[in-house]
Amino acid sequence: TNKVRIYDASLLFRFRMAKEVKSLRESIAEIYAKAKDFGINPSLVAAGAPLSSSSHHDAISLQRRREHVDYEGLIGRDQFIVQIKNELRLASSSNKRLTVIGIYGMGGSGKTAVSRNIFKAAEVKEYFQKQIWICISHDFDFQKLLKAMLEQLDKQPTVSEVEAIKNSLREKLQGKKFFLVLDDVWDTFPAAWEPFRCCLQDMSEFKGNTILV
Repeated sequence: TNKVRIYDASLLFRFRMAKEVKSLRESIAEIYAKAKDFGINPSLVAAGAPLSSSSHHDAISLQRRREHVDYEGLIGRDQFIVQIKNELRLASSSNKRLTVIGIYGMGGSGKTAVSRNIFKAAEVKEYFQKQIWICISHDFDFQKLLKAMLEQLDKQPTVSEVEAIKNSLREKLQGKKFFLVLDDVWDTFPAAWEPFRCCLQDMSEFKGNTILV
């Protein structure tokens, strides 16, 4: 006789979700391990909404949109924000020339909102004399990053060569402790990261400089 098979949809859904969660946890564990290898202190939160940038003008537009981020992404993040602020306080007073703190997770669940809240916090501004916010998206380019940093500190930079940009940045950051946020980094550990980190490590003679990725 023919039998009608009845499946519990909720059980099937939970089974599928369990597999996806397991896969996600494995991915996060891999990112966490890689972050440690690259000298990044990783923290877990959600990721910002994916947006692309293919040119300098697109990057500026993206940067401006990020500055008006939806703060609904902060709901339920209070404890995490306090944790990151505490890490920044410790980093700013450490003996390390440069500390890197990583916030990572899935797309569209609040990472940019959290970073923007931290960036604008009064207590964080007391830790650092210079604050810089750069939106990366797909294009983690060494020279473009340095130029974008200089544009944050000098609205009309007159230099374009890498070494000239480096020298101008050193002048702007001389005697200053800086806090740099690299928002919306898609490529987890791009080839340009290590030379960029080493460059920033020598950018200021002050200890306690910090990057939030």
